[in-house]
Amino acid sequence: MIDALRYEWVRLTTLRSTYWMLGLAVLSSAAVAFLFGFFVDNAELVFQASVLTGGSTLIGLPLVGVFVAIVGIFTTGHEYRHHLIQPTLIAVPRRGAVLAAKVVMALLVALVVTLVSTAINAGIGVVTLGDQMDLGSSDLQEIGLGYVTLVLLWTLTGLGMAQLFRGVPTALVLLFVIPMVIEPLVSALALIPALDWLGDVYPYLPFTAGNSLVSVPNAFAEAQQQGGMAFEMLDRWAGGGVMAIYVVILLVVGAVLFRRRDA
Repeated sequence: MIDALRYEWVRLTTLRSTYWMLGLAVLSSAAVAFLFGFFVDNAELVFQASVLTGGSTLIGLPLVGVFVAIVGIFTTGHEYRHHLIQPTLIAVPRRGAVLAAKVVMALLVALVVTLVSTAINAGIGVVTLGDQMDLGSSDLQEIGLGYVTLVLLWTLTGLGMAQLFRGVPTALVLLFVIPMVIEPLVSALALIPALDWLGDVYPYLPFTAGNSLVSVPNAFAEAQQQGGMAFEMLDRWAGGGVMAIYVVILLVVGAVLFRRRDA
């Protein structure tokens, strides 16, 4: 296992794409945090949370999570795309150890980058919002913890998709299409009376459920009321648990196929 971790660490740190994606993750999140902090007229919890999470609370898409998920996709997808999976298995013949090392290293990188990004965003909040940025608030701290969890789940989602489909393109397309097209489409179709049962399904979709980790319940309820929606969303940790279940299933299926399929 140690050899697998070393191999994966060298592979990750020698790819230029790793540094590009992680740099863009931190910069894009900081830029959005600055915009929210600089232009808002008040510092309600929803805006403080948006600064801390780089806009994830209001945008519904964790920018750091997106870029780190792409790193997760590259973790497995690059080896299939460039036909390097066979040399990897020659160097580390135990497939379980190979996949476990990829998961551990991807999570480690994601955790470090998320903590750095969150610290930068918190600093931006203090500068732009002053004393109104209440970093000691238990609600804000809980959202921050949920944000870190959400990014880690996105990372594993990307890695799992690439492992399942053995490549980069399909995993990349699904990573964007599911949360940005399919799930919003389900919420729109739920407004049709004949399809109102979709309103019960919508909160349990993977990325929608995951977004509960960074939600401000009262603010979301008001937005729903203004938009004419009436979805009963999951609470923070229940939503995170639902997304985690999807991620575990994805990784388990990918691991089983990895053991059974030819390299």
